[in-house]
Amino acid sequence: MTVSPTRKVVNESGAAGGHTDGVTASSRTRAIRLDRWDAVIAGYALLAALAHPLTAPAAVAVLVPGVLLLALRARRPVVPLPPTARPRPAVALWLGLGVVLGVWEIVAIRWGDDADHPTLSLLADPVLDTYPGRVLGYLIWLAAGRWLVTR
Repeated sequence: MTVSPTRKVVNESGAAGGHTDGVTASSRTRAIRLDRWDAVIAGYALLAALAHPLTAPAAVAVLVPGVLLLALRARRPVVPLPPTARPRPAVALWLGLGVVLGVWEIVAIRWGDDADHPTLSLLADPVLDTYPGRVLGYLIWLAAGRWLVTR
């Protein structure tokens, strides 16, 4: 067996086997390649961050790409999971994270939304009060949405 330039294991007959390290050269290149949608995301984040927090323009700036990303995802067919997929650990992890964050919010609101018992939004306020912080917040929001839609 030899390793080809794309990091696939190739046996003596020339047939490709499994990957040596799970990452091919092309997937590594693809992971760092930027395209027009990255420019759109960056431009939108720069414009949307001009809206001050907790205003109607800020709410629209969050809702518009969210609705568009949901519509894009709804148009794509759902591909069934391969038989080797193990979704239960991932589901348990996300469900656990959601429960922890939900409990945190409920407890913080019940005990009083103050510095001693902050909600997540209160913790994020100092960052999101600045323009660079809002740009970063929109970049994270939009990049996460794009990642979820293109999975």
